[in-house]
Amino acid sequence: MRKFFLLLLVLPLITKAQTKTITLEDIFKKGTFRGEFVRADFGESQPEPKLNPEDLVDASGDSIGRPQGTIWSAAKPDLVLIKKEVESIYRRS
Repeated sequence: MRKFFLLLLVLPLITKAQTKTITLEDIFKKGTFRGEFVRADFGESQPEPKLNPEDLVDASGDSIGRPQGTIWSAAKPDLVLIKKEVESIYRRS
C-alpha cells in the first residue's frame, strides 16, 4: 500500500518534468540538440622513450635491474616512475 501511495505522489512530478515543447525549428534551424565533434589526432603520438635497465640506479647507487613497469610524466619529461617488485593484492570475500 505504501508503494502505491508513493507512486501516486511521484507520478505528477514525472509527468510535469518536461514543460517546454520541442519544435522542428529548435532541432533544425536553431541547432538546440546539435552535437559537437571532437578532433582526434591518433597519428601524431610521440614514441615512448626507451630506458636502459643497466643505467637504472636507486638513491643509494644500487642497480635497480629490469623494471616491472614505467609511468612517464607528460608535464615533466625528465620524471619517470619505475615500478619494481610489484606485489599483487587479492581480496577474499
